[in-house]
Amino acid sequence: MHPDWSRLAIGTIVFGVGAFLTTHHGHNAVHHDRASETKEFILYSVIGVGLVTVGSNLLTDLATDKLRI
Repeated sequence: MHPDWSRLAIGTIVFGVGAFLTTHHGHNAVHHDRASETKEFILYSVIGVGLVTVGSNLLTDLATDKLRI
């Protein structure tokens, strides 16, 4: 597999997992009245935002490598 395709796949997967963790647990915390889920919400939100950041950085690096002359 070409290195660019693997970077694209890894970046997309990391971004998608981070977005899922953040939105899924955010949705559960808002729509369920369980205070015990607040700790999980904060933990998964921080992990999700971190994964979104890493995934978007991987995709941005790939895009800027392709734009260089």
